[in-house]
Amino acid sequence: MKKKILDIFNFNTIVPIPTQFNKDLTINFNAIKKHIHLLKKKNVNLFYLGQSASELERLSLSERIKLANYVAKIIRPKAKLILQPLGFTSIEDQIFEAKKLEKIGCDFMVVEPIHIKGKQYFYSNRFKNSEYSPNRHDEYYVEYMKTFSNKIKVPILFHLKEFSFGKTLSIKALDKILKIKNIVGLKEHNNSINIRKKHFVRYGLKKRKICYDGFSKEDFITTSKYGVKSRHSNFSWFDPEWDQIFIKLIKNKKDKLPKEMVKIESSIKNAIILTGYAGYKYLMKIVKFTSLQGYVKMPGCNLNISQKKILSKAFKRFNKKKINFIKNNNF
Repeated sequence: MKKKILDIFNFNTIVPIPTQFNKDLTINFNAIKKHIHLLKKKNVNLFYLGQSASELERLSLSERIKLANYVAKIIRPKAKLILQPLGFTSIEDQIFEAKKLEKIGCDFMVVEPIHIKGKQYFYSNRFKNSEYSPNRHDEYYVEYMKTFSNKIKVPILFHLKEFSFGKTLSIKALDKILKIKNIVGLKEHNNSINIRKKHFVRYGLKKRKICYDGFSKEDFITTSKYGVKSRHSNFSWFDPEWDQIFIKLIKNKKDKLPKEMVKIESSIKNAIILTGYAGYKYLMKIVKFTSLQGYVKMPGCNLNISQKKILSKAFKRFNKKKINFIKNNNF
């Protein structure tokens, strides 16, 4: 893998692509195209069609392939694209989808193995053998990724997801996985910041692998000192410039201003806690990045009038403080 290709992860924001839906929850492809073009004009150069943020997990296989094909034509080659084959039933099905995505064309592929069962009960008692144990389960994950790597030529980013808070794949297994040919980096999904720091030091600082996560700016101020150089952010859906200012300050090792930015966007943070992905999509409407109402396919998660008012007020508070911040710091 040429270093130049990997450099795009060097202090950059990875922007997931929001799948925009009409009121009847059919995909509005034209709205997606307009949004991507707008983001590219605002210097977004690394896009990600992901399981949760893009709501791929709520789409059929045929819809996922159609969507990937559509966005790839808009994004590439001037910008880079990360695609993700979903694994729900078997590695064969996941590889089948990955091969279709590879044929469409992408620059990187996020692969999250089909996970072990985890908690399971028999006669109302926990079956402990189904829960993660390095001795019983590490080989499964290592062999899974070896098999995948042998089938796919696109550079792979291993998606590490915790089994439960503070419980994750062993270092021994991770070492083996990240030595596999064609696996170029780690997409970290451990809620424990201490585990993330340990992984970023080992694989980002020492082994020079791509490392990124999708946690808060507040967390990133800390973890960026330990080897992680990029993050994916839904904030860029409606304000990519704000994310770009933040990552530039982190690159230049400015601590004070990023902390101030975290405080400035606190009203948005509190509103999103109440509204989720639909909230981010509605913020796109507020800034006129879309004409849609922020519809999502997740049951029970579409916005009511009260939530829309919360988002509008939160954005006004944020935007007023943001304007002053940019003016005062000559951005």
